[in-house]
Amino acid sequence: MATVAWIDKSVKVLKLLAYIIVFGLVILSAVVAKGSLLFITSQLRKGRRIAHCNKALALDKQFVTVLTLEERITWLWAALIVFSVPEIGVFLRSVRVCFFKTASKPSIWIFILNWT
Repeated sequence: MATVAWIDKSVKVLKLLAYIIVFGLVILSAVVAKGSLLFITSQLRKGRRIAHCNKALALDKQFVTVLTLEERITWLWAALIVFSVPEIGVFLRSVRVCFFKTASKPSIWIFILNWT
């Protein structure tokens, strides 16, 4: 009986540890996703000037980068991809569920009733 109680407690501890690890990974991935999205959108501003560290280059000069139109268009495409990839995934999942579900189709009356 002692081994059964020990196994039950170890399963509960492992389950709690798995919850904590999954929670941490979800929070970390959400922070990385939001940070990258904010970085991408900050690059879209027209006339953005980025100052560079001049420690290894020349201490008496300040180096500044101005994003060109081509670079801004590239960041715009990146933002479009970041926004559209999850939507495409949800669409494909919905299509899969609709095509391969086993539930019966609603009657015409139910269908019309839902649209009114």
